[in-house]
Amino acid sequence: MSTIPPAAKVIPKQSKLRMVRIQGGALRDWAVRRPLPGVEQAVSLRHSSDTRQMIIILCAMEAVLAFLVSRMVPPVLRPAHALLEVSIVLIGFGAVAAMHRHPHLLTSERITLRTGFLGAVEIPVHAISSVGRGMRTVTGRGLRFTADEGDAVACSVGASVNMYMEFDRPLRLDLGKPGVVVAKKIYFAADDPDAAMRAIRAVVKP
Repeated sequence: MSTIPPAAKVIPKQSKLRMVRIQGGALRDWAVRRPLPGVEQAVSLRHSSDTRQMIIILCAMEAVLAFLVSRMVPPVLRPAHALLEVSIVLIGFGAVAAMHRHPHLLTSERITLRTGFLGAVEIPVHAISSVGRGMRTVTGRGLRFTADEGDAVACSVGASVNMYMEFDRPLRLDLGKPGVVVAKKIYFAADDPDAAMRAIRAVVKP
C-alpha cells in the first residue's frame, strides 16, 4: 500500500502587486533600520549578493541615463518621465532591500529558504540527510522545478545556485500553478556556502 510523502511548507510566489508591496515595505524598513523579522531565535544565512550588486549597478546606470534623457524630452513630458524613472529605480532598490531583509533562516527544527519576494519553502531539519556545495545553473527564478532532475527543485532569486540539500526520504512540494513534485533534493544559494554548510550540519542529526 502506497503512502503519501510528507509535505514541506511552500510559500508561493506572490502576485506582481503583492511583490511591489513587499519591496516597498522592505525599502521603508531598510531606510529606518528596522530590525530584521524572524531572526531573534534563528541563524540568518545571507543570499543573492551577486544579484543585489547587479541591480544596484543597473539602478545607478538608470539614474544617470534618466538625467541625460530628460534633457531631450519635451518640457511638458518631463514630469511624467521623471515619475517613471523614479518608479523604476525605487522598484530596483526595493528588490535589493527585500532580498537583504529576507535571509534564509535556520533553527533547530527547520530551515526556511527565502527569496525575498519570489516565494519560500520550509524544510524540516529532521528530513535533511546531507548538505553540500555545488555550483550550477537552474533556469528560472524562485521555487521551481529543475529541468534535468525530476526529483529535485531549486529555490533562489537568480539562476545560479551554489548549495544543495538532500532528504532522507522524498518531500512533497506543492508549487501551485506549476504542479506538485516529490523531491529528494533542493538547490539554493548562499553568500557564504562554507558558513551555511557548517550551520546546517550543526543542527542536522546523523
